[in-house]
Amino acid sequence: MFRVDEPARFGGSVLFTVRPNLPAASIGDSEIDATRPLSVNKVKHLLRVTESQSGTAAAQTKVIHVCGSAATVLRVAAGSVTACSGNASISVDVRRNGTSILTTPIVLDSSVAAYTLVEGTLSTTSLAADSVLTIVVTVAPGTGALGTGVFATIELVEESA
Repeated sequence: MFRVDEPARFGGSVLFTVRPNLPAASIGDSEIDATRPLSVNKVKHLLRVTESQSGTAAAQTKVIHVCGSAATVLRVAAGSVTACSGNASISVDVRRNGTSILTTPIVLDSSVAAYTLVEGTLSTTSLAADSVLTIVVTVAPGTGALGTGVFATIELVEESA
């Protein structure tokens, strides 16, 4: 039997008859042959899903993503192209199968400048396969003007199927 007890470099192909125990991060992009890429079911998928409105903010509930496999939510943020004025406000919520994944909806009011991303606080991060994510926008015009171009983004990692 041939045994290597120290770091080694091989110039040719190496065939393992059993699954090797490799150190973390020992295989990267340069070690994967482009003609033999990894199968999609062997990698995690980082997704950034963004939804936006054009014009003055309006109440809306919209399905924006259905999870293809179990997933972990990393971030939820929202903003607007122009800010609200006076006491007008916009609330943005993200829901999984109808239930909020935020501790409270994100509020965009006159204190939030245009194009400023307001981070949501996640109350849950785990999503099962086939979870349906919706964005729910509610508006309160008050005595001011609602912002325009409301947008929200969700970052999540889906596991391999």
